[in-house]
Amino acid sequence: MASGQATKSNPRPEKARNPVVRKSNLQPDKARDPVCGILVEKDPQLAAEYKGKTYYFCSNADRDKFKRDPQKYVKDK
Repeated sequence: MASGQATKSNPRPEKARNPVVRKSNLQPDKARDPVCGILVEKDPQLAAEYKGKTYYFCSNADRDKFKRDPQKYVKDK
């Protein structure tokens, strides 16, 4: 190639070779605390079950609030 010559552009854009994979806001090892709404690690010590579903909490206090009145924090679908 002679000096000063333009190189041929890549016919395939970068996006085509490396597609972006979108991740969900919730990772499999994370959950939303239904009492305060923050994202927490799934810790079995800070968990409670209600209607067959496991909920995870940021603290014992939030877990205890949930256990006293789960309907207050869970929206029925």
